[in-house]
Parts: sequence; C-alpha cells; structure tokens
Amino acid sequence: MQKPPAQFAGVRSAMSPLGKAAWTFDGVLRRVLGLSRAAELEGDPRRESKTEGSASDALRIFARSLDGEILQKLETLMRAGRDARPLGSTSAALSERGPDESGEGLFDDRLASADNLRRGHAIACATRFDLESGIAGWRGSVEGGSLDERVWLRFGRELALSTPSDWSCLAQVGKASGSQLEALYLRRGDGPWWSFDTLIDRPSVRTVSRRLESLRLRRSRLVTLPLDSVVGRRCRKDRPALRRAAMAMSARLGVCRGT
Repeated sequence: MQKPPAQFAGVRSAMSPLGKAAWTFDGVLRRVLGLSRAAELEGDPRRESKTEGSASDALRIFARSLDGEILQKLETLMRAGRDARPLGSTSAALSERGPDESGEGLFDDRLASADNLRRGHAIACATRFDLESGIAGWRGSVEGGSLDERVWLRFGRELALSTPSDWSCLAQVGKASGSQLEALYLRRGDGPWWSFDTLIDRPSVRTVSRRLESLRLRRSRLVTLPLDSVVGRRCRKDRPALRRAAMAMSARLGVCRGT
C-alpha cells in the first residue's frame, strides 16, 4: 500500500498547488514560516540522503504557486530584515530595479532567507505595518512620523539586528493565572532597557530597579523568562504596548501571533 504524501505545515509536499492561489498575506507568511522551520529541522538540503518531497522542496513548490505581488512582499520583508530598515523605504528601493532583477529564487539560500524573513516580520509587527495592503501602498508609506512611532521603529530594528539569545527578559505576571503577562522589561546585552505595559518606554537602570523593587514589595509575581516563552502567553487586553511588543518578539522567533 502506498504511503500518503508527507505534510509540512499542512502542505502535502508532493502535491503543493501550482498557479495563482487565493491567499491572504498572513496565511502565506504562516505557511512559509512553517515550511522554513520544517526545512531547518531536516538539516542541510544538499545532503546525499535528501529524499524526494522534503520540506525544502515543499517550500520552493509553494513559492511557485504565489503571484508576483505576494513574492514582492516576501522579498521586501527579507530585505528589510537583512538590512534592519523600514518596510516602506525598502519596498521603494526594490521597485526601482529592472525586470531582470525581480526576486526569483527567494528561498534558494534557505537558512538566510528564513531568518531574514523573521527579522523583517519583527519590524513589521513593531511598526504595525499593514502587510495586507497593496504593494504600491508599501512604497508610499511614511515611517516613524510621531515620536512614539520612531521609538517603535527603533525597537523593531533592534530586534532585527539581534538574535533571540541576546535578550534578557523580565516579566510581571498575573497573580491569579500565573501565566498572563502584565508587563515586560527587555534588555539586549548590556544596553538600555525597554519596558512595555500601557506604553513603550526606555527607562534608566535606576528606574527599572525601583520599579522591580516596588513590585517585590507588593508581592507581584516577577519572573525571568527566555524570550521564546513569551510566544504562548496571553497578555492583558488593556496593555496595548505589551501586546504589540509580544507580537514583534514572536515574529522574531518565527511565529505569527494573533492579536
């Protein structure tokens, strides 16, 4: 009896559809990130024992089913992540290329492509970039108009320039549930702190120490977390900066997190 085709992120690798597909960009991104992760787990795709229908094959076949605008969006995210630049200016620069420079073979360098995509997605989430809008709108977007948005862009760029292991993470969690996030304090290496609750802030080391001591005196639960543990945790609904930061951090780790 013939075995059913292997599946990666819900795609049958030997039966991925060709031709233009009706996907939302969020759906495409989730599928690409899932296939990229599966391909990474498989190891080097050039190894001699590579089997037909691998996750790498499924990713390339799936990419061929996407239309030109979706591919342009993916390439823009990858380039923005690689260069740690805003999506609007990156898209505008890519639009000036000639037709022979169009982004084909986006996933030929599988590991680098997937990581750059995660970095660019983190910038998009931090800046609340509308990924579902038309690519023409991407090119004309203006980044960082207000002080608050410039700070969010700086945070997104810092996520893109770093690896998850670079970050220290302190979290205030709810007393009742023990898992719901109420505030986050993030620090990349020995750099300045970021804090997220109702608003985004760049508190001084002294300010963070006072806040943390105040939490301890109130017996609030304050825990040290690895960055990847933020992905599955709920955030208080009345903490917009916290929820936005959690989405950007999850994106850097390769996860499309719902609002």
